[in-house]
Amino acid sequence: MIALLVFPVVFRLHWLQRLWFVWSSTIVLSLSGLILIIVNRGSGSVIEFAPDLIRQSYLVVFALAVEALVVVWLVFRLKISRTVVLFAIGSLVNSALHPEAWGENAWKYAFAFPASLLFVAMLGRLRREVVLVGGLSLAGLSLALATRNTAGAVAISVISQLLFGRRPVGGRTSSARFLLLGMVLVVAVSVIYDLILSFSLQGVFGPALQRTAELQSLNSAPVAGRVEYGATFSLFWSQPWGFGPGAVPPVEVADIGKVGLQALGVGTSDDYVNNVMFGRTIEVHSILGDLWVQFGVGGIVLGLTLIGTLLVGFRKSIELCALQSRVIVTFLVFQAGWDLLFSPLAVNYRTVGFSFGICLAFIALDSSNANEKLSISDLESDWDSLNSSSLREEK
Repeated sequence: MIALLVFPVVFRLHWLQRLWFVWSSTIVLSLSGLILIIVNRGSGSVIEFAPDLIRQSYLVVFALAVEALVVVWLVFRLKISRTVVLFAIGSLVNSALHPEAWGENAWKYAFAFPASLLFVAMLGRLRREVVLVGGLSLAGLSLALATRNTAGAVAISVISQLLFGRRPVGGRTSSARFLLLGMVLVVAVSVIYDLILSFSLQGVFGPALQRTAELQSLNSAPVAGRVEYGATFSLFWSQPWGFGPGAVPPVEVADIGKVGLQALGVGTSDDYVNNVMFGRTIEVHSILGDLWVQFGVGGIVLGLTLIGTLLVGFRKSIELCALQSRVIVTFLVFQAGWDLLFSPLAVNYRTVGFSFGICLAFIALDSSNANEKLSISDLESDWDSLNSSSLREEK
């Protein structure tokens, strides 16, 4: 709601027009969704559409885009660290005020992301010993409470601080060094993933993660053990153009998805499959998958835009940022990447929208200063110069 109120002010800013690809991909998605609804209704398809679900699908996507652009504005006003701290504190307060959203695991579904983000935002101000002890404690708590993505993100952030801290602030990162850092992070992610999976299979982190790890260990699991991808691929081969926003899955569509699950040896008679994945709507537990299901080609376009922006923002953060902000961006990109692959859109669009906005800020900054690489400490003064030049051009 706050983002929607602030957005009219943000949109008038001249430099924001440089982020044209955000609105282009959102418009393509919107048109794609409308076309899917029209085609399915006019072709005698068995798929029906619920008006409230259609509204919800569009509102979620628009909220993600608007939030991202408002975050860009806040970064130029407040700098990254302050914006992140305010977002984390606001999310913690919001979670505390809505216990109905906690489900059976309050840490996993409400507090893990903002609490970890707040910790990561403070890493640059903490002693090495505190960073290590705090990081291990937070990662251990997350593993114990079945929140492995947060545990991995915190671990990667601590590793990133050690890696990125060797380069003087303001120094340019060469392509070779960037690739080396990326390779080290990939190896670190793989090692951490294997360790978590191994310990989880042994029940070290409790029965919940043990059950998840057992599913992950299936040889036929297509992507990181997420069995929902079996249903996603099955649905894609059946109808690659998508289903449309607010689509209510008929029995025929649900059966196609269940075939993909059964191919992985997963039962399809439980509550999760019949009431969550194929209940009122189609939910494949992946933001990228949900975007494709609801908006077809347009959803794929927006998904690729999100991925590209995160990668470009990550690289530019290494080139432009001081240590503290580089670590923050690493955490956000890791978490957003996880959510794009393994988390439902309706629940995680806010966190992905925030990460998207942080990365967009670097693209906006770089586009506005094509011949100069600025450090993150120059953002506030650069904001003033951008506003001045914009006012002069408007006059």
